[in-house]
Amino acid sequence: MKRPILSYLLAPAVLLSAACSSVSASQPLMLSGILDQQTTTTATAPPQSSIPQPSSGRKYELLLGPQADVYFPTSSKTQDAYGSSWTSISVGIGSAYQANPQGSISPFLTILYNTHDSNRAFLLPVGVGYEKSLSNSPTSGYYGIDAVLLAADQLAPSYGVHSGFRYGGGVRPLVGYEFGRNAYVQGSYLFASSIKSFDFSGATIEAGFRF
Repeated sequence: MKRPILSYLLAPAVLLSAACSSVSASQPLMLSGILDQQTTTTATAPPQSSIPQPSSGRKYELLLGPQADVYFPTSSKTQDAYGSSWTSISVGIGSAYQANPQGSISPFLTILYNTHDSNRAFLLPVGVGYEKSLSNSPTSGYYGIDAVLLAADQLAPSYGVHSGFRYGGGVRPLVGYEFGRNAYVQGSYLFASSIKSFDFSGATIEAGFRF
């Protein structure tokens, strides 16, 4: 049987329509798969806040607190004039840190004083120091060295020394132990220049709190 001419003309259109219908039906499935994949990727990615961030290092704080020092001058002349051991109770100024094995630089201020017979001496070591902890623990040993500006007010009439501030300098290696961020004990030795013919080099044992 011969097909009508109209059926030949419509056949390509029917096939094209069927193909388009097939593509259209498959598109939601493809898009759904893509969206599911993106949702899975987003869900498995860790939140930004949970990703560990690098440490910002040691936190610096300048604090005040009570401090006790026992100072032992090594010069016999200084011992004769001002005493062989000085015990000082004062307010100390220093820094408190989290333990930092990378090292840190901080300012310090110490007060030392003593009277002996009719003589007296008042020392004010001030400067900056470098300290390095031995571990990451807040309770840790440490060591360091200080650059010291030494102010001294002395009175020793028998030596012809009258009251008035004079200045010198020095360096002070030290070792110590921190008990958390507030308490410490420390031993140091000051290598100092002479002031009014007196050598104030000597060892110091120190303990204090910082609040």
